[in-house]
Amino acid sequence: MVVSSFYHDSDGFSFGAGSEEWYWVKAKDLSETDRGKKIMVDYCEEKLLRRMVKEAEADMQKALKDLEKAISTTENQYKGESINLSDIPGKDIYDTFDIYGGGRIIRVSEDCVWLIINNGRDGDTWSINNILTGGAGAYGYKAPYLVMRDKQNAYAENELRFKGAKRDYDNFMFFREEV
Repeated sequence: MVVSSFYHDSDGFSFGAGSEEWYWVKAKDLSETDRGKKIMVDYCEEKLLRRMVKEAEADMQKALKDLEKAISTTENQYKGESINLSDIPGKDIYDTFDIYGGGRIIRVSEDCVWLIINNGRDGDTWSINNILTGGAGAYGYKAPYLVMRDKQNAYAENELRFKGAKRDYDNFMFFREEV
């Protein structure tokens, strides 16, 4: 921490070869004070929590990609009659549908897991859509729950770990004392 400083701008006798200007600074090592120790502990804890959030998020994204890859095989593609999105039973564990015709939903029921891909953007092949969304539509993949259970559970565990790490970080940032 800088306690005081002084700027000296003497015009000296250096004929253009150098400068006679300089700062005089008096400083104190904060790490030796209670306030400085608190700042260092908070900094280290914040850095650790931030790293934990990033690692948990990366693990969650990897588990999500693994689940999507396992569901979206050719033999799991839904090729039945057109159905309404709201008629597909289950609970959404992942939903990024947007109003622009993009995004995905992973819906889990007792007997199957659906991966529904919104396919309504300009340039998308709308002819493969067989799930009615209120827009251009979507297509999907339907896999037996028992086959996808391990991957779905891995995603759920990583999502919980991410949410817990994010909550811990947010609480730390909100409740830490300003020094």
